[in-house]
Amino acid sequence: MNNLTKVILNEDFDESSSSDDDIIMMQLFTAQQQILQRLSLNQQTKYVGSTSGHRYINHERVKGDKQIYRDYFVDNPVYPKEYFRRHFQMRQSLFVSILHDIQQMNEYFIQTRDATGAPGLSSVQKMTVALRILQYGIPADTIDE
Repeated sequence: MNNLTKVILNEDFDESSSSDDDIIMMQLFTAQQQILQRLSLNQQTKYVGSTSGHRYINHERVKGDKQIYRDYFVDNPVYPKEYFRRHFQMRQSLFVSILHDIQQMNEYFIQTRDATGAPGLSSVQKMTVALRILQYGIPADTIDE
């Protein structure tokens, strides 16, 4: 334990006789102690998400994936093949072929799990977003469905 740590723990700290580095270390140590006290007292923090000030929003990824499959890819889809062609500007067989080829070339298009263990976006959802971005020439962050 160095001299600065001993001084901090004994609360015998004189800012006038310390260097800038010592003052910064003291401020960091004090902030860390406050956080530890708050956690040890089980006080609820003002943060609700994994990043300070960010809120978790459930985007219903699994529900959206099931809806796309129900609408276009099951044996008895909600919409006929003509609707798929109008919506995606290609035949369904071409869409599936492109999706398969993209999955072989780029691991991003393979569904994974996020940090919480929940399934991420499916391959079809990622492909749909990529096609919308290319088709309409819009920034990626505007397609946040």
